Amino acid sequence: GHIVTNYHVIEGAQELIVTMLDESRWEASIVGVDPNNDLAVIKVDIPDERIKILLMTDSDEVFVGQKVLALGNPFGLQHTLTTGIISALGRTIEAQNGRKIEGVLQTDAAINPGNSGGPLFNLEGEVVGVNSQIFTRSGGSIGLSFSIPSLVVKNVINQLMARGSVVRGWLGGTIRNVDRTLAQSFGLDRPKGALVAQVGDDSPAEEAGIEPGDIIVKVADSDIEVSADLPHVVGLIAPDTKVEMVVIRDGEPTRLRVRIGSLGADQPMRL
Repeated sequence: GHIVTNYHVIEGAQELIVTMLDESRWEASIVGVDPNNDLAVIKVDIPDERIKILLMTDSDEVFVGQKVLALGNPFGLQHTLTTGIISALGRTIEAQNGRKIEGVLQTDAAINPGNSGGPLFNLEGEVVGVNSQIFTRSGGSIGLSFSIPSLVVKNVINQLMARGSVVRGWLGGTIRNVDRTLAQSFGLDRPKGALVAQVGDDSPAEEAGIEPGDIIVKVADSDIEVSADLPHVVGLIAPDTKVEMVVIRDGEPTRLRVRIGSLGADQPMRL
């Protein structure tokens, strides 16, 4: 009876009612919420045979140009299916609550008010994301829609169902993007990585020996192509985990070991 939806769908609600495909209505309770990723898990006490579970695949396998399908109730038009492609990966957007959501999927599949919390499918019928936000000046779809990738969704679901709240990895510091001029000055063949601008006092970054001027290009098995990749990658690592990090220092790659810190669900997303 567990259902995934967006935080903004249930935010401030005093009563939750879930309407099923057969128009039956069920009271629901909140299991947990994650405002930073605009996700929530709710629960209805409904017999298992009344529910069909959607399988969630690995969003890391999603690629630009891949065909996808969005399902929802746009403007109250129930069970509407739209199609499009993945337009971009790893976007950073601002949610309705003003918080930034990082690492989201961009699609041109028509998503409108009423699609929130619905699934984004691949052509095998597997869920690759949860539809969350749109960019629009008209109030309707203009082909700029955003979904939370399934990799993030699974991480959040597991934490909310286990303890009702979410903690995420934290490094401590500020970063900036590496443009072509900075890349040349640091001896890189192309712009890549996240340039460390500041290191927080008594932070995991300081403890690991990360210094201002370092360019972080890899964390664990994940390459850091642009600075926006880093908070997303670090946030998915369980706190207190030790990982290897590769930084460019004085033009040479340097390997560091860092113990990831903890950031609570009520704290805004940051590095």
